[in-house]
Amino acid sequence: MDIDAGAPQNKKMRKPLFLIIVLFLSVSCATVRDTGFGNDYRAAVKAARREGKPLVVALLKHDNKLSQTMAEDVLADSQVVAMYSSRFVPVLLWDDAPGADELFADYRFSYYPALVFLSPEGDFLNKQAGYKDTEDMLALADDYLHPQADRLAGLRAASRGRNGDREALREYLELSSQLGVRDMEALERWLATAPQDAATFEMIEAQNPEAGSAPFRLLVDNADKFTAAVGGNKVETYIYNQYFDHLRSLHGGQQQALEELKKESYKYAGTLESHLALSPHLDGAVGDTGVRARIDALTEEYPVTAVKIGDRLWRRVTKKDPAFEEYVDGFLSRLAEWSPMDAVNMALYIVNNYLIVSADVLAADPWVDRYLAWSGDPNYEPKITRTVKQATGEWECDDYGRVMPDFTLRTLDGKTMRVSDFRGEFILIDFWASWCGPCKAEIPHVKEAYGKVKGSPVRFVSISSDTDDEAWRKAAKEIDVPWLHLSSKGTDMLKQYKVHGIPRIMVLDPEGRLVADNITGRTIEMQLSRLAEKYGWRY
Repeated sequence: MDIDAGAPQNKKMRKPLFLIIVLFLSVSCATVRDTGFGNDYRAAVKAARREGKPLVVALLKHDNKLSQTMAEDVLADSQVVAMYSSRFVPVLLWDDAPGADELFADYRFSYYPALVFLSPEGDFLNKQAGYKDTEDMLALADDYLHPQADRLAGLRAASRGRNGDREALREYLELSSQLGVRDMEALERWLATAPQDAATFEMIEAQNPEAGSAPFRLLVDNADKFTAAVGGNKVETYIYNQYFDHLRSLHGGQQQALEELKKESYKYAGTLESHLALSPHLDGAVGDTGVRARIDALTEEYPVTAVKIGDRLWRRVTKKDPAFEEYVDGFLSRLAEWSPMDAVNMALYIVNNYLIVSADVLAADPWVDRYLAWSGDPNYEPKITRTVKQATGEWECDDYGRVMPDFTLRTLDGKTMRVSDFRGEFILIDFWASWCGPCKAEIPHVKEAYGKVKGSPVRFVSISSDTDDEAWRKAAKEIDVPWLHLSSKGTDMLKQYKVHGIPRIMVLDPEGRLVADNITGRTIEMQLSRLAEKYGWRY
């Protein structure tokens, strides 16, 4: 669960921008006014423009527990908000607030609470999802106020107007894509005179315009030229997938949109209709030979459908159904003929699933072989090697061997302990929080490992990132673990230890050096076994 980037989490997205930060507050949360958050979006936009400050719009949903937690943290963290509001214009927007419908429809997040970053002029700059509380949210916003922001703003200004600099426009689009910013107006200006070549297609793909937008229409109208320049089926597949995603989001207007595509003589309009009809049944493909037959018939006649279908199938691969695994193997083999790298990526996802979830190296081995065979590119070998080594404990991360910073942390009874107090012993640190479901799901694996290391020089410690002490103590009692609980509240431990998402489990040696990191599930036991063998203690 992301606490520092949203979901999934991509480092490029964190490279800063010039942003104006607006957080929307609905009238239903009027009590939050005392914290320094505003509840009037129009007033916030005017203030941001007047003061030249960034806007951060925090989108919250009433039926979402983390959104409720964030609202409560706003009330609890008024001092934090006051500190940050001197640099930003913060507002929170609930889903039932006036004007919220349009914003929620525009950004369509999978996780809430979510952030939308705007410039002082109100231009969209970036978006992130999955934030849990005020402190994390505003710390992220602060990260975006960075020298890169000035460069982005400068390039954007230089590229606009009657005499806009085209080189600046190219650099602006490249940098904005790097930073996760979508700017359809700038992309449209670029495409007006850009050649239909591979570089232009890469620019379109990076900006990812929605089906129906002007840049997307240009791609469709010139699909033959782009295909000739790019080669293979990449352009054709991209266009199809964008149409498919767009149609799936329409619900009630889906049939009308399909009829429009038929009128435009889009060659895959009928295929899209068949694919959409099959889509609700794909999760039943594990045991339904009828569904598999429909999949095979559709993908064999129209291979362009295979990427979206394969993306659903690989998620169902488990050791519990060897017959289905064999079926997916054959499916991905066919997909590799149409789109090798999509097949490669899906095989890699399956490898991750075996290694990270079940720690089953033997089950992953055949998929490793397929990955390398389908890619046909030795440059991809390091990627799969890293995945395997991370699970087996053989991968040395960037901070491997570094003495980790010392911090003073609080115990459940209000006493203090330092990380350095554990010197002379190995320490397994489990970073978690009361609100984090995946963290609680990890506890049985940690408990199982704990039971096997009794008598060894390994201490287990759970370190909470909660800002609410009461919630922390209640959750600590509920999970009922026999090891020490500590709180990182009031410290920047998570930042210094580069903990960008939880659960996160790492091991420090008796000198405080990092010797294992990012271990989860059954790989905890694998890592501890490796350390026991290396350092000569019983496991």
